[in-house]
Formats: sequence, structure tokens, C-alpha cells
Amino acid sequence: MNLIEALETRGIEYREHQSKDNEISICCPFCMENGTTPDTRFRLGINVATGWMFCFNGGCGKASRDADYTWKELQRVLDTGQLEAAANVVKKKKRVGDIRLPADFEPLSKKTTEYWGKKAYQYLRSRGIPDWQIEERKIGYSLIEEFRYRIIFPVEYRGKLHGLVGRAFIEDLEPRYKNSIGEKTLYGLPDRVVFRDALLVEGVVDCLSMDRAVRAFRSFNVDVAATLSTSISRKQLDQLKDYESITVWFDPDATGLMGTQKAVKKFLEAEKQVWVVMPTVKGNRLENRDTGEMSVDEIWSKWRRKRVEYSEDVERRFKMLRAFVEED
Repeated sequence: MNLIEALETRGIEYREHQSKDNEISICCPFCMENGTTPDTRFRLGINVATGWMFCFNGGCGKASRDADYTWKELQRVLDTGQLEAAANVVKKKKRVGDIRLPADFEPLSKKTTEYWGKKAYQYLRSRGIPDWQIEERKIGYSLIEEFRYRIIFPVEYRGKLHGLVGRAFIEDLEPRYKNSIGEKTLYGLPDRVVFRDALLVEGVVDCLSMDRAVRAFRSFNVDVAATLSTSISRKQLDQLKDYESITVWFDPDATGLMGTQKAVKKFLEAEKQVWVVMPTVKGNRLENRDTGEMSVDEIWSKWRRKRVEYSEDVERRFKMLRAFVEED
């Protein structure tokens, strides 16, 4: 049993690196024994191919370039339960309180008169999001606490609020996007399966743009959702269990290409038919436009021209595109 299988068997959360193969991070089980506070930020990086590991918490400093030592140490903390104890700190943190809208949450509409509300509404309209979609998706804004000066996209599924996505609408506020704590739920997925096929994009604006295209061109015949990153959570896999086919259309950048390959692997393991929308190369550059920046006509055109079933040949093309992007 390899490390990832051991982690998954025990339900220990890990995170895959967004752009590097074979690299994962976990909550460091060595921090406390090295005299520092428990790690809740997945600071222990591990290369599962080379056996290198390094804790990015300066007070811990656990590191190794000796594969034998790394695996022995990881086996030790698995056997003693320290690894699960470190992971449980995050689980407890995530369970603190239910997901709730900010106390000052206000729905947005063209009738909004408050200064900052008008700014937030204008941003949505500048991204092509119409009034009917703002109302249907219950989009609002907040000016206080952790989601201050952000547009709030509620992540709802089967009548329950599962998460929040906040998008900054003023300059110099970082990060531009901020998600609520907890395991990710798909944004925008219908409460009940409508079509046999699901189409996955990365972000909320991508999802809203794709939703408009699907409504404009009925031949799509897909249910649309956003993964809210390029990684697929166990919860999201469960949401997709009744779909026969999955199409992955992530952003055409290094992170999106890597995320596509990892997502495809999970869906193939779940015995789904998998399709992807191939990025467009113009001249010697990759066209870096996501679906949130496209018109409905552009989306439909690209869907018809670039959607292909995943295969070994497509896998090789994605690897070549990744190398192309990383060199660029």
C-alpha cells in the first residue's frame, strides 16, 4: 500500500499540488513533537515519487531527502496515530459552526441603492451576469468580517447552504476569491439529475456563463456545475455518482491542465465516460480565456469543435500542452 492509499484508507485529508506531479501536502504530524503548535494549514509537503519531505512551518523544520527515512517516519506517525491526530485538528476546525450567510448579507439587484451595493452590482453586470441570474442564484454582498467587500455566491444543494464563495469587488483586496471553510460542494449542480451528462468548470463566473450558453443552445443536454478549484473532493464525487458521463472544461493554464488530468483520473476510476474540451493554441501561444470570458456563441462553437472523449492520445496532448505552458 502506498502513502496515498494509506491516507485515503484512513480518511486522512491531503491536498494535491496544483501544478506539480507527485507532490502532496498534509497537516504536519511532527509539529507538536518538535515543540510548535498543531499544523492546520497542510504545511508538510511530500513528493511521493522521490520521498522528499519538508515542513514549511519554521518552528518545526522537519525535512528529509532520504526516502527510506521519510517512509519510516511517516509509517511511525501512522502507527502511533499522530498523523490522524494532526488531521483531526483540521476536521474539528471545519466543524465549528454551521455555514451561514454574513450577518450583513444583502441580495443584489438593479434596485440596489447603497453605494457599495451599486459597485458590487456593476461588477456583476460587467461580467455579463444578467438580473435574472443574480436573482435566481441569490447573489448578494457583504461589507463586514471575513467576506467584507466581496460579492457572495451562496453554494446551495438540495435546499441547504453548503458553502460561500466571495469575490472582491474593490481594488487591492486579496485574495480576489475566498471560499468558506469545509469540504467543497459543487456550485450550480441541479438538486436532481436532469441529463445523463455533467459539465464541470472551475469557477462561479465560469458556471454562470456556461449556464447561459446551455439555456441558449438546448443541444448541450448537460447539467452544469463548478468545482470551485481544480481538485475534486469526495463529496463532489458523490454528487456526481448518478451521471454516466462527465465533461471537464477547466481553465487553459498550467493549473487547469494539471487539474484536468487529475480530475479525469478520478472519474475514470469511478467508471465514468469522460470528455474534455481541448484548449486552443494560436501561433505559438495557448489561448488563455476561460468560459467566464466567452459569449454564449463562442462557448457553443468551442464545445462543438473541441470536445473530445479522453484517451491515451488526449492524455499525451495534455502533457505536451502543460510542458508548452510551463516553458512559456
